[in-house]
Amino acid sequence: MSKFTFIMPTKNRAGFLKQSIDSIINQTYTDWELIVVDDHSTDETEAIVETFKDQRIIYKKLVSNTGPGAARDFGIRQASGDYIVIADSDNINRINRLEVLSQYISQKPFLDVIYGDMEIIRDGKSEILTSCEHNPKLQRIYNYIFNPTACYKKEIYLKSSGYDFDLFTSEDYDLWLNFLKLDAKFGYIPEIMTTAIVHNESLTSSVEFDLRKKNLNLVRNKHHLPIPSTAEAKQILPLHLWERVDQKRGLEFWFN
Repeated sequence: MSKFTFIMPTKNRAGFLKQSIDSIINQTYTDWELIVVDDHSTDETEAIVETFKDQRIIYKKLVSNTGPGAARDFGIRQASGDYIVIADSDNINRINRLEVLSQYISQKPFLDVIYGDMEIIRDGKSEILTSCEHNPKLQRIYNYIFNPTACYKKEIYLKSSGYDFDLFTSEDYDLWLNFLKLDAKFGYIPEIMTTAIVHNESLTSSVEFDLRKKNLNLVRNKHHLPIPSTAEAKQILPLHLWERVDQKRGLEFWFN
């Protein structure tokens, strides 16, 4: 049986931390550890973690603000698990997330990266985000792997160049492209793995559009990927992903 290590970077999210950790403690699969990497919080984060009297929970506080990629990397390198599980401090894991992963891995142990679907709750309204089967060509033009659902072998991470510490967003997309260069094997589970609650403090809602677009372009330049045309994107994206991109500022962000 596989051991999983949840990596939870956090910074001043004390108000959301308890429910996130509870969702890990309540997992039906029990062979796990949680490494909380406190990225120099100034709130009650440490006190909240200390209320959990579970030896599987490890708390590490960084002496300075490092950013999401560096915080995850710090935790991963101390992990004792075979598999790294993404667990942001304002996300709620489905109670059977590890059980589903364990069963899938037992059937397909050759997989390096596993991802699934997720729920987003925004302004009290629920939305289900559905991914798709792995497609290297698609991956090079669009990030369809929802980071909060991701799980990957520690081994493949250590073989790669890891997270780019200079990226404030799109560090996950950069990592998937790094894995792709290593011919990593990706697997998709069409089940909801986690729920993300979008609030004013969420990184995805607070980071300005232009900054996120800049980081995406940095990733594309790093991997020598051209910006695809809208027509090309429409041809290759599955319909449900295209419909999601073709709204709000999705097209402007990804394909213009």
